Amino acid sequence: HLWCYPQGEITAEDYGRPFSQLPGGSASYYTDSSTGEPPILNCETEGFSVTSCFTDDERRLGMLRDDLSGRVPAKMATEGFTYRMFFDPNASYALVHKRFQYLKDRDWLDEQSTRLVLKAYYLNYQMHVPRLQTFHVTFYFSRGGGVFSSISFMGLPLETFIYKISILFDILFVIMLIASTGFLCRDLAKACGAGQPKSHFNFVNCITWLSVIVGWFITLLLLWSSVGRGAVTDALTEYMANPSEKLALDFAEMADNFGSYTQLVSFCISYAHLLFMIRCFISLKWQPRLAIVTRTIRVMSSDLLHFMIVLIPTFIAFAIAGMMMFGRRLQEFATFQSALATCFKIAMENEFRWRDLSAQDFMTSGTWVWVFVPLVVLLMLNMVLAIIMDIY
Repeated sequence: HLWCYPQGEITAEDYGRPFSQLPGGSASYYTDSSTGEPPILNCETEGFSVTSCFTDDERRLGMLRDDLSGRVPAKMATEGFTYRMFFDPNASYALVHKRFQYLKDRDWLDEQSTRLVLKAYYLNYQMHVPRLQTFHVTFYFSRGGGVFSSISFMGLPLETFIYKISILFDILFVIMLIASTGFLCRDLAKACGAGQPKSHFNFVNCITWLSVIVGWFITLLLLWSSVGRGAVTDALTEYMANPSEKLALDFAEMADNFGSYTQLVSFCISYAHLLFMIRCFISLKWQPRLAIVTRTIRVMSSDLLHFMIVLIPTFIAFAIAGMMMFGRRLQEFATFQSALATCFKIAMENEFRWRDLSAQDFMTSGTWVWVFVPLVVLLMLNMVLAIIMDIY
């Protein structure tokens, strides 16, 4: 997929070179199938029309770090700026090479190109559970100069339960979820019967209610993912039975949507585990020896909060200084977010690439490092540990 700026925004010239300037000399050279071999192109407008070969409408109208994604051309809101080129996996290497050469000769990438996405889908059916591997390579062409790239890949199992034992754990999770819901509803009913429903919603019960609601939400997401997985499998089966460009594009879109959905489900599950962990910490107070951990956190919170009033502004100041000094030549300090992350990494690991930092302005770089490491890494972080151990 290739996204371009709208026609007329930069230039009103036609998209791509005319066939008369290509090595073939005419469009018939690329679409001729009289020799018995598959033609290089399925139609004259393939790759250079937003509708590809499905209709006769030829109207032309859109490794990267996450913190830099807002500074590159974004995907157009409409598919009217997208040009596609499909490569049949069953085609010969010579034909694929000719199709690539055609795109190169006709200037498929020009000054108005904003993004180029290469998509590939691999079916690994030799594993215990068949997996669909999606692989995307995206190139971003900045109007200010420079080419950025990002790579994303995701494995999508085509069966809901990869291992049989996972069925047992899922059943246990649902049983515990039903039990927790029942106990909470019983306690709420008792509180309402006593005329004190507000007394039920204390801190512990609020966390428990929230974990139960999140648990049921995750269960529904997993059930819906099973439906989406079946739709992807059906689309793949239909394409393998009757390979065509339209079915391939439909399958690719469905696989991409399902991949995005499974990624959302993974994020929700990861955050849900943090909530479940908080619930476990709250439960520790019922055991005296284990309650030491929760009591320590509660007592030290006041002292730690006051110390953070000093630590956080100091840390932010060093991050801004690092962004101003190193941001123009080091991607790790290119933005405020990445500078914060890099400073946190240095503070936790006490490791940094001195050769890269000191490549320019040796004394300025040395001053930043020699002040940041003793003050933040050695002094302030150890003061945090001292506060915790003193209370413990």
